[in-house]
Amino acid sequence: MGKLDLGHNKVALAKEELLEEEAGIKVEPVKVTETGKICKPKRKIFTWKRLVVVILLALVFGGGFFGFKIIKTLGKVVAKNTTGSAPALVHTDLKPENLAGEGDGRINILLLGMGGEGHDGGTLTDTIMLVSIEPVSKKVAMLSIPRDLYVPIRDYGSYKINVAHAIGEESKDQIEGGGPALAKEVVSSVLDLPVHYFVRVDFEGFEKLIDEIDGVDVNVPEDLYDPLYPDENYGYEEFSISAGEQQMDGATALKYARSRETTSDFDRARRQQIIISAIRDKFLTLEILTNLSKISNTLDILGDHLKTDLQLWEMEKLAKIAKDIDMSSVTNVVLSDAPDSYLYGDLVPEAGYVLLPQAGDFSEIQKFVHSVFKDEFVAGEAAKIEVQNGTSYVGLASRVAEQLEGYNYAVVGTKDADSQDYKKTVIIDYSGGKKPFTVAFLKKRLNADVKIEKQPEGTDVDLVVIAGENAVTEESN
Repeated sequence: MGKLDLGHNKVALAKEELLEEEAGIKVEPVKVTETGKICKPKRKIFTWKRLVVVILLALVFGGGFFGFKIIKTLGKVVAKNTTGSAPALVHTDLKPENLAGEGDGRINILLLGMGGEGHDGGTLTDTIMLVSIEPVSKKVAMLSIPRDLYVPIRDYGSYKINVAHAIGEESKDQIEGGGPALAKEVVSSVLDLPVHYFVRVDFEGFEKLIDEIDGVDVNVPEDLYDPLYPDENYGYEEFSISAGEQQMDGATALKYARSRETTSDFDRARRQQIIISAIRDKFLTLEILTNLSKISNTLDILGDHLKTDLQLWEMEKLAKIAKDIDMSSVTNVVLSDAPDSYLYGDLVPEAGYVLLPQAGDFSEIQKFVHSVFKDEFVAGEAAKIEVQNGTSYVGLASRVAEQLEGYNYAVVGTKDADSQDYKKTVIIDYSGGKKPFTVAFLKKRLNADVKIEKQPEGTDVDLVVIAGENAVTEESN
C-alpha cells in the first residue's frame, strides 16, 4: 500500500511540476522520502506568465466594475473618424482599388500633444509626430514635425503648423472633426501621405498619468540645461537634469520631454521616445498591473485627457500587428533646419520665426518622407519603368523620372517618344497585369490613361510612362 501511495505521489508531483513550468513558475526539484512524504521547496518569484494569471483573476473579481468603467472611458476617449479608416485594418486582402495612393497601405497615426485647459494657447499642438506602421514588413517609422513649420491651411492662409489644431477647434461648426481633423488634413497635404488616425493628449493628463504610476525611471543619456523653460506664469524658469538613472515625477518628465531651448528638435523627439518607453515599462510592472486602484485612476485620467479616432475594433487589430513589431528597430527622423536638412529659419511679419522649405515648396520633403515611409506594395512589385517625353518641352522625361525615383519607383531609362503630340500622359503596361499596385498609383499620381500591350521582344521594361502636356509644370515652362 505504501508503494502504491509513493507512486501516486510521484505522478501527482510530476503533473504539478509540469503545470508550474507551463505557467512560467520557477521551481526547485521536489524531494520524496522513502516513506512517501513530500518535501516541497519554497517557490521563487513568478514570471510574466503567472503575472497574466494574477491580472486575469483581478479582472474577474473586479470585472463588473471595470467592464463598466472601460466602456465609460472609451465613450469619452473615442471620437468619430471623419477621414476614413486605414485599409490595412479594414481589408484582409488589400487590392489596388482599396488604396487611395502611395502610403495608403500603411497605418499612419498622428500624435498630438497640447497644453490643454489652464495653459496659454492650450489648443496649440506643442508636439506633432506621424507614426507609420507597415503591416507587411512590421516596420515602424516616426517622423517629428517642428511646430514652427510654416504651412498653408485651407481657407485661412498660412500659419505655423501647430496652429492648425487650434483653428479647427475654434471652427468646429464649419470643420467636421474640429482640431484633430484639420491637423490631419494639413499634415497629409504637406507630406503627401494619408493620415488615418490621431491620438491627442494634453500636458495635465501626461503629468497625472506619470504621477499616478508613482513616477518613471529614466536613463538620461546626457546632461540637460534649459535656462528658458516656460513656467505657469507666462515667464521662464531654469530646468536642468543630470545624465544617468533618474526617477522622474510627472512635472519633471514633462519638462524633460518639452525642453527645446538648448537642444535640437531631434534631441527633443528622442527624449519623448525615452519617456514613452519608460511609461510603458512602468505600466507592465507587477505593482501597477495588480493595483486595482491605480488601474481605475488611470482610466479616469485617460477619459479626461486623451482623445483618438481609433475605434475599439481597430485598436484590437492594431494590437495584433504591434505584437510582432521589433520596437528596437523603429526609424526615428525629424524635419529640422540643420545645414543638410530640408528647412531653413526665417522671420515672417505675421508669424515671427518660422521654418520654411529649402526647395520653395514641399516637394523635396515629400520625396524624403516617401523614402522613409516606403510603400511595400511598390517595392514588392519592383516594376521596371521607362519614361518617355511625349511633348516638345525639353527635359520633361528627366524631370518626371526624377520625381518617380524620389517616390521609390525603379526608373531604368528615359528617352523621347515617337510622337511629341501627347496631350495627356499615357502608361503602357507590358507586365500582363502583374504590377497592379504600381499601375494604379502611377495612374492617380500622373493623371494618366492606361493601355495594356504585349511586351516587345528584346526589352524587359514592365511599364512605359509617356509624359504628356498635363505633366508639364511651371518649372518646365
